[in-house]
Amino acid sequence: MSLRELFCCWIAESRHAPSLPSPAEVREEPQDVAVIVVDAWVSLPADVLIEILLYLEPAAVFCCAGVCKPWRRAIVDNAPTLGFHLLLGVFHNSRYAACLRRTPPGPFQSVLPWKDDDSGGGGGDDDDDKTAAAHSLIPAWSGSGSGCGGVYRGLYRELLCSRDGFILLMARSGRRHYQNRSLCLCNPITGDCTFLRPADTGGRSSYVLLTGYGHGGGDDRLVARILAVRRYDNLEFVFTFKAAEALRYQVFAASGGDGDGNKWGPVKRSAGEVEDGLCVWMRGRSTVVCRDDVVHWLAGPAPNITCALALDVRTGRTWTTELPEQCHFCIRSPAELVLATSDDGRRLSLVQSFWGPKIKVWVLTTGDDDAGWTLQQTIGIGSWRRRTISGDIPRWIFLSAFCPRSRCVVGASLDTKQEFVIDIGSGSGPPVRCIGNYKGLDCWPYEIDSSRRLTSSQ
Repeated sequence: MSLRELFCCWIAESRHAPSLPSPAEVREEPQDVAVIVVDAWVSLPADVLIEILLYLEPAAVFCCAGVCKPWRRAIVDNAPTLGFHLLLGVFHNSRYAACLRRTPPGPFQSVLPWKDDDSGGGGGDDDDDKTAAAHSLIPAWSGSGSGCGGVYRGLYRELLCSRDGFILLMARSGRRHYQNRSLCLCNPITGDCTFLRPADTGGRSSYVLLTGYGHGGGDDRLVARILAVRRYDNLEFVFTFKAAEALRYQVFAASGGDGDGNKWGPVKRSAGEVEDGLCVWMRGRSTVVCRDDVVHWLAGPAPNITCALALDVRTGRTWTTELPEQCHFCIRSPAELVLATSDDGRRLSLVQSFWGPKIKVWVLTTGDDDAGWTLQQTIGIGSWRRRTISGDIPRWIFLSAFCPRSRCVVGASLDTKQEFVIDIGSGSGPPVRCIGNYKGLDCWPYEIDSSRRLTSSQ
């Protein structure tokens, strides 16, 4: 029996152990034997312990964190190793409703309440490819934070963005219209839900969730904020500045318990102007949030993408960062580039797809204004096929989304009609996983930020 199997058996037996006998029935064992058994488990190497914990449920992981100081230290210090399993699923928008599809089972699979819902086009014919409608994750009769009580949760069928366990949904009626469409900010894990009115930026808005890093103050509460940026034409995701002007934006602050939240802030203008003729691409895969609330979008002179437009939400400063020449592409071409962040979340990064298929990861190594890029790694997906992917090798991977917590990218193959999760970080899981049938290039990963939960085990 392997060490992992022995450990798992020990955990299982400890959960179902019979009640303790009376002191009179207990046979005294030699003291040194008990010490040797305890020392054997405590002295497990950290890498072996973490590999074992990857097979356990979250409850068991946190129980193990309380066994002894060496185990607790190993779990807290190796939280990034568990990162590959922080991706709980992937959202896709359809003509009926946004639907969440689970990724393969992992140690955090029981964190998210799962509700299969085949109504409204949410389900699939294949039992192995089940999805749940996004609005089914909204707790029934949820309270509102802005006077929109009594809403029908089934209206919130269009997903706008997803980050750190939060999802932002928009109400969608049978007839598509974009004026006065209310929003729902929901955390299905905790059941928290806030209904709010759309932003008032002077036109249609694009929305970005700001959560997790960058709020300062040493507060452990994970509070969501919403950035709304005005669009300057009627296109769905792309707009071109007709003249040099500032970005108009608004920030919604969810209540963090201080009583000053759940409302839209004033409409602001960026400190700098965006140059005339710049085309900004605001699809999900072309938007990324770095630490300290800096948002980046792919941009360039239409129809080409040659740079990234950045907005520092705290200061209002804007600037552009030139992309590597090898990463320039036409906006009408397939999805061959997604924005990402570095391992620490502070620097801008790029993930590019090539024929082969291959994935290249670029990291910004100098200041944003004086861009200097370094090719961090090249990943040959074909070399992993026999170990992790069944069927033919895809000729091309269309990149759909970047997952900042799990350090993965989501991509799809139109040849094999499959969707993949590709690990570009240092996780210990398989480098490539197939998560189901192809459901469209636009997707939003659903991840949790467990760093605070693991740190709280200290």
